[in-house]
Amino acid sequence: MNIDYIENLFLAEELEILNNCIKESELVSDDNELGRLKITLNTVPPEIEKKLEKIASNILKKEMKTSHILYVEYSNKFGQPNLPPHFDADKNSLVFDYQLEANTNWDLGVGTKNYPLKDNSALLFNANENIHWRPIKEFKDGEYVRMIFFRLYDKNNRISYKHLDYKQGDPIFLEAIRFREGLNR
Repeated sequence: MNIDYIENLFLAEELEILNNCIKESELVSDDNELGRLKITLNTVPPEIEKKLEKIASNILKKEMKTSHILYVEYSNKFGQPNLPPHFDADKNSLVFDYQLEANTNWDLGVGTKNYPLKDNSALLFNANENIHWRPIKEFKDGEYVRMIFFRLYDKNNRISYKHLDYKQGDPIFLEAIRFREGLNR
């Protein structure tokens, strides 16, 4: 399980560009079940994509390419945020789970470990091979966590992970659920 943590991922001018991309993009949907708003970012400049591709390529020793960039904002304005243990089941080899901004703490769980995130930091991992989740937390009015998910794939060997047929009752889910629930005791 390769998990990398990067602090201060973007420079101030890059953060300004990303914030403008969010403002210029169209709303994809409110996701009330997970308590979040989702926006696909189609206007991120190639320089930012190339920066992330270079980082990912150096880590994995493979030529990586950006496939999708999604902004999400978790807040009780959109329902109560809840992210139970799951796998992504897509065709990407790596995700940058990037915290743009938050005014509350909400760690990212991968397997049975919690990873605190700071603004302008990212956790890099394969979201298809690593079960991931967030601790159970009741968001108060005004609390939010703003994330951008940068998804990348191996340019020379794109793999579909749909064959990983995990079920909610499988031991990996049960272990993650027990760990997640144990954090709130």
